[in-house]
Amino acid sequence: MNWQQNTILMILTLLGAAALASFAGSAADRIPNGWIKAGSHPHNYEIAIDAAVKHGGKASAYIKGAGADGFGTLMQSFKANGYHDKRLRMSAWVRTENADSAQLWLRLDSAKGIVGFDNMNNRPVRGTVDWKKYEIVIDVPANTVNVAFGALLAGKGQAWVDDFVFEVVGKDTPSTNMLPPEQMKGGGETPVSDGYPAQPLNLNFELRRPQAPPALKINTFYQPDNLGSCDNIWSSDLGLMAETAINAESIIAVCKSI
Repeated sequence: MNWQQNTILMILTLLGAAALASFAGSAADRIPNGWIKAGSHPHNYEIAIDAAVKHGGKASAYIKGAGADGFGTLMQSFKANGYHDKRLRMSAWVRTENADSAQLWLRLDSAKGIVGFDNMNNRPVRGTVDWKKYEIVIDVPANTVNVAFGALLAGKGQAWVDDFVFEVVGKDTPSTNMLPPEQMKGGGETPVSDGYPAQPLNLNFELRRPQAPPALKINTFYQPDNLGSCDNIWSSDLGLMAETAINAESIIAVCKSI
């Protein structure tokens, strides 16, 4: 696949994960705390915690599709400050069952555009594969503001993900950055990152305490007589208003904090 085609997939991940088709939840969704559900067609995918199938600990998360168009993703974002001018490796364990295409992905955002990207499009996990560790390695420029990442499933099948790890590695570890130099839009001063945590959250899906998705801001009012109801949620990624269904505990936690 040439870089023009990969750029299209990159844009889909960027826009879809931020609300291309809006955030959506189904009745079966049990979205892990600290994460959000997104994608180009999120309503066609089920995302939930799985206490029966896991790599380690007490739970994993899964994405399940029925052969629908587009993709669904489980994602979050955090501030890049702690990784400036370092080579960052993200790893996670993935298991699949009759999957068309399961992939990890990571995106580096600067004030002016994308400065790093890998969605494993050149090495997707297909079919039925037992737990295996996969990695993405990218240099983090000093002007990087946010790190967005997650796991996605395109098409039918099911994919489980567990035990994400972020660590700094040496230059002897090859980069997997799929973004060609001519497509990188770096430069400019790095603004203060707003609305994201300093570190990624709930990477092993063990967190049970109600917690608001870090990449979202409530932009409307809370009605005390309608506990857990917020009319709209603001997406920090693209500044789009989207009707969304996040797990009830997370909505209540956010609304109470206003």
